[in-house]
Amino acid sequence: MGPEHKKTLRTFLIEGGPNLVIEIAHTPPLVHQGTRTLWPVYCTQEEASKLLDALLTVGVSVSILHQEPGTLPVTHSARTTGCTKCFFFDPGSSESCGLRSRHVSEIAAALSKHEKAREDRMSCTDPPELT
Repeated sequence: MGPEHKKTLRTFLIEGGPNLVIEIAHTPPLVHQGTRTLWPVYCTQEEASKLLDALLTVGVSVSILHQEPGTLPVTHSARTTGCTKCFFFDPGSSESCGLRSRHVSEIAAALSKHEKAREDRMSCTDPPELT
C-alpha cells in the first residue's frame, strides 16, 4: 500500500465562509460557524484532497495541518474548545491563549475593527494585560 492510501490524522483549519455542518463516518462532525474551526479527520491523502476541494467549493478558506502518527497535536495542546473558536486563536502558536500569541498592536487593531474580537476578549478566562 503506497503512502497516498495510508490513513493518517490530518487537522483541517477552516476559516470564514458560511456556517457548515458535515458528518463523516468515524470522524467527529464538523460544526463551522463562519470563523475559525479545527477539524481532525483520519483519512488518506486522496480523501483529504476530496474534502479540501469540497470545502473550497462552499467558499471557506482551508489549510491542512498534517500530523504524523505517534506525535502529539501541538496545535491543540492545553486549549479548550472555546479557545479554538476565539477570534485570536492561532493554530501555529504554542501559546495556550491566542491573545497571548499576538502583539499588542495587532490586538488593539482587531479590537477597534471587529465585534467578535471584542466579545472574545471580554469572555477570555485569563486575558493578558494590554499595556
